Amino acid sequence: MIASIQVHTIRPWFAIAILLLTITLTRAQGAPDPASEESVLSAEQIEVYKAFVNYYARHSAGYASIADLTEPLNLRTDQCLSGIKLENPPGKQDRVHSLPGQIVGQVRNFDLVTIGSTPSKYERVLRLSEIAFDSQHRHAVFKYNLTCRVPLCGEGGTVVFEKVAGAWKHTRSCSNWIS
Repeated sequence: MIASIQVHTIRPWFAIAILLLTITLTRAQGAPDPASEESVLSAEQIEVYKAFVNYYARHSAGYASIADLTEPLNLRTDQCLSGIKLENPPGKQDRVHSLPGQIVGQVRNFDLVTIGSTPSKYERVLRLSEIAFDSQHRHAVFKYNLTCRVPLCGEGGTVVFEKVAGAWKHTRSCSNWIS
């Protein structure tokens, strides 16, 4: 009976230790903390991503798996920003967010997937960066990268969306690379 009591008292501590280790490793890898308010996208950001997925689905060939985490945004010298002055809170574009499944909406041939750090098993992966807005939130700018498992299949660029009559519309794209 004593051995039985010892086993039962060890198990809860073991479970707590595993939980704490998992939380620590997740935060160390840069994944957003689901409990953090900062990890939640605004409704406006979700609408911009949805508008892009709809636009991209109409103008691209085939299908893509969309990575479920955004990437940091780097817009040092991007010619696509001509005439747009972005608001830039310190470090805002350095964090990453989890993308919700609703950005795919009714778009066929696109799905949201968890990529992780291992080589992708998906043939075509679309990665989206964080979004930067102008001070009036009339323009939204971000980057995308489509990578493939086969040669000569991929592209990346900067896109600008503008809010027109309450909806986000694609204004321009600037290609950063193509394979």
